[in-house]
Amino acid sequence: TTLLIMTFVLYENAMDKQHEQDNRIVRLVQGEWGLHAPALKYTIDKLAAIEKSARIDMGYGKKSSLRYGEKLMTLENLLFTDASIFDILHIEFVEGTKEQALKEAFSLVLTTKQAKEIFGDENPMGKIVRFGKHYSYTITAIVKPLENSHLTFNGLALFDDIPVITGQEDFLEREGQWNYHYYLKLAKGVTHSEASKAINDYVAGKLSWTNGSKPAFALQPIDAVYFDRSIPYEFGIAHGNKALVRSFALIGFLVLGLAVINFINISTAKLADRAKEAGVKKTIGCSKATLVKQFLGESVLMSFIAMLIALLLVELLMPSMRNMLDKPLFFDLSKPANLLTSLLIALFTGLLAGIVPALMLSSYKPVEVLKGFSESSSKKGRLRSFLTLSQFTVSIALISVTIITWQQFQFLNNKALGIDIQDITYAGLSPEIRNSLDAFEIELKSNAAIEKLAFSSAVPGNIGWQESFEIDGASRQFTFLPTTPEFLDMLGIEVIEGRMFSDSEAEKENSILINRAAAAYFGWENAIGKVQQSEFYGGLKVIGIVDDFHYQDATNSIGPLVIMNSNRHLMYVCLKYNPGHSRTALGHFEKTWEEFSPEFPLEYHFLENSFA
Repeated sequence: TTLLIMTFVLYENAMDKQHEQDNRIVRLVQGEWGLHAPALKYTIDKLAAIEKSARIDMGYGKKSSLRYGEKLMTLENLLFTDASIFDILHIEFVEGTKEQALKEAFSLVLTTKQAKEIFGDENPMGKIVRFGKHYSYTITAIVKPLENSHLTFNGLALFDDIPVITGQEDFLEREGQWNYHYYLKLAKGVTHSEASKAINDYVAGKLSWTNGSKPAFALQPIDAVYFDRSIPYEFGIAHGNKALVRSFALIGFLVLGLAVINFINISTAKLADRAKEAGVKKTIGCSKATLVKQFLGESVLMSFIAMLIALLLVELLMPSMRNMLDKPLFFDLSKPANLLTSLLIALFTGLLAGIVPALMLSSYKPVEVLKGFSESSSKKGRLRSFLTLSQFTVSIALISVTIITWQQFQFLNNKALGIDIQDITYAGLSPEIRNSLDAFEIELKSNAAIEKLAFSSAVPGNIGWQESFEIDGASRQFTFLPTTPEFLDMLGIEVIEGRMFSDSEAEKENSILINRAAAAYFGWENAIGKVQQSEFYGGLKVIGIVDDFHYQDATNSIGPLVIMNSNRHLMYVCLKYNPGHSRTALGHFEKTWEEFSPEFPLEYHFLENSFA
């Protein structure tokens, strides 16, 4: 048990430790926001305090249709980034070099696992794959997957490809669309405070902040990102639970402590059997130190035998633990850290468990022992009472920690989300279907097993698009959700003030709903009817307020959310099926998808799993 727990704890605490550990690699954050505008890079790169910077987009390549020859598949987690990312993060190359990997437009870097899935035993270098019907990428490098990291990817492409793919020519010059991560490598000798001051002093004067508002940038060490949940407005970043890891570590320590106490109890119960042996050996000249070494040696030997058995059990149980925690856990004894840790645990446990019985046995006088060993010694009785009390105390502590940890899991699983997520399936839309939404919708609704249908730019659990308003001279950032009105009805989201969206075409992209958190964040006591100017959509009129609901991870606090009625930016289709008719509904979904998008394989998910 302790080894299994130790494997999990070591894995979590090793997050992002593979990069340079001289505190020079950081993520750029701003207040509660971990996302920034594309144009920010051109300003940051001019600073002497910054050696390298790289943008990362996690949205456009979240799920892409890829074709190689006759093979059609879905590539997930394709990150669009700058070539400088290889100078910042420790990414190990198997084929190709970092200088050539993303040198040209429409170059593609794949992980070894992804390359194997696409090309099998073929050499992937120089091969061409197609994304959809319009874009071809050339494989320029193969890298090892980035393990133990808050960033996960199966492929890397150039950030500068995004304007071509999306048709947004001004994309790279945008200053107001804050949806992209920035990773920096500081110049040698530059502290975090010096670098953040340089960024704030220089950047604020170069970008065109309206009404004089200026964001305050800060730097976050890369190995602190995984456990830092204080920045709720970010997208695509994996996070761990430090309290949970500590709870597991405490449980492992208590289990080991309980085993030690049990061993001491058993050993002291058998003192009478070993006392005569100790007395005889002392009579023939054996020293106390020699006896202590003998008994400690026996204890350590038993501990190492127990460790060997434990390692065999770990090997058998590790696959089940990987599935349960959904983490790539491995206890590899070829790694010096794992081997050394196992040896130290066995040695420490053996010494700790054997020291008390060894000292007691070696302290008996030969004459007393040979005359007759008394089981009712008051000294021994006090020790046994103390050990029994300690055993009960540790057991109670272990049970308490286990219950608290279980309650944390149950709380997260049963936490009221504020929305209905049952019997809802979603899938990312292909380009072909996005161009035929009306016909696709009509065909899906033709089956009675499908109760409701909606389209949205994102789904709950993974809504992260960031926009900003200028309110009273200050920049107010918020999460933005373009969607169709049916999406809100499907999730059971009701308007608590004002009204819901109408079907009027004239109302699309100029009316918005906000949640309670947004109304409070914007400082609007009477929000209904307010018109707020947006950089990309012009005047947006607030027509209603909805109750707060969890639209990101359930562990995150609920932030300001703005919902817009729009037929643009729709990336997902969601369908709610009648209870008991899931097989019929999903069968019709698959058939319809194949008719409209044979080039893009359907991969659907259940919404309730987004919060699991």
